[in-house]
Amino acid sequence: MNSFFAVALGGAIGVMSRHWLNIILTKNFPSHIPIATLSVNLIGGFFVGVFVALSIYFHWSNTAKLILITGVLGGLTTYSTFAIETMFLLEKSYLYGFLNIFYNLVGALVLCFVGFKVVETLLN
Repeated sequence: MNSFFAVALGGAIGVMSRHWLNIILTKNFPSHIPIATLSVNLIGGFFVGVFVALSIYFHWSNTAKLILITGVLGGLTTYSTFAIETMFLLEKSYLYGFLNIFYNLVGALVLCFVGFKVVETLLN
């Protein structure tokens, strides 16, 4: 499979998933912090840890990694939306702005570690 097609296929799945989650979460969970962006970044942080651990353990093909990690998770997560939403939050409230930064960055890193360690523990 062509690497560009693999990334495009995964990216389409990730972007559509992000859009769907954005609709559901913003409608049902109003918040001072952009909950949809936070959710996709936390989900993506967890699953990149899971997928990388699985890819190491099961020796995934480059195509599988391109589809799932680069494509799906790259399309699902969003740094640019996080950046602009944080900028607007900081203009209104330093508290909410810095909480958003903390939750997105630290949360995604912690969940990445947790996802990797969960797979590592289950498979060893």
